[in-house]
Amino acid sequence: MFLLLGFINFVYGQAVKRNYKTIQDTIFVANDIIKAPNITFRLGQCIIHPEYGIDSVKKIAQFLKKHINLKFEIGIHSDTRGKNDTVKKISECRANEIFNYLSNVEQIPTKNFTVKGYGNSQPLIKEAKILALVKKNKLDIAEREDLYAINRRIEIKILNP
Repeated sequence: MFLLLGFINFVYGQAVKRNYKTIQDTIFVANDIIKAPNITFRLGQCIIHPEYGIDSVKKIAQFLKKHINLKFEIGIHSDTRGKNDTVKKISECRANEIFNYLSNVEQIPTKNFTVKGYGNSQPLIKEAKILALVKKNKLDIAEREDLYAINRRIEIKILNP
């Protein structure tokens, strides 16, 4: 488990280029990308999981309302499992779900948004690396799922920092 936590810290513990602050340790900005690791969706669906995701989306909205002059892209990434075209479609649908929530519920101006579903095209940890870590460290199913979860993420890229 230490290896996994060390990897997560490596991925998310990048140096901050801009002077944006963490909002209650749920989202943070690194290299002009807002990372929201606590947003989850129901398996195979576009609906934001009400128990695990909506609070993080609200915190993103708080950040965006404070920085209304920013232009940004909402990017949804999936893990490395599944057919490329299927996971890309789900990623695009999820990006639109976040966009709709922020624009309709939180009233963030739509002129500031673009959305993109990346599918599994930009994994932070590749399938071969996951399988190697599972084998080397004899990880159980839950620990393996934690590795896959690293790739399932929402990034809001700041386009005009």
